[in-house]
Amino acid sequence: MGIVRHDSVPGMSRVVVHQGVLYFTGHGARPEFVTPREQTAAVLQRLEELLVRFGSDKEHVLNALIFVKDISAYPEVSEVWQSWIPAEHAPACTLVEARISQESAWVEITLTAAVRDYAEAPSAGREG
Repeated sequence: MGIVRHDSVPGMSRVVVHQGVLYFTGHGARPEFVTPREQTAAVLQRLEELLVRFGSDKEHVLNALIFVKDISAYPEVSEVWQSWIPAEHAPACTLVEARISQESAWVEITLTAAVRDYAEAPSAGREG
């Protein structure tokens, strides 16, 4: 299987698939979510939907990069993350303070995940 790009715009694709691995772009919450806890939960809900859409799930997350605007949000963000990801399937994970492009954003999360059954990965909507 070659490299498959989904939802591409100039300079980026929202998801890139290669050899059964899903590479997601960073996701932040919409402005109506205000607190770090609300934003983290909203982002994880959206990422869970995308994982399912592309043939994966929380148990197949390989790596997570979690960026917070202010490290003081670490406890809230970490608590939501730990309640979302199954403990027995914990991925490699990094949580760091970083400048985030959206002014109202507290958190941005980027995931890498394995397709559940690589041999039977969904092919609908594939782009080159």
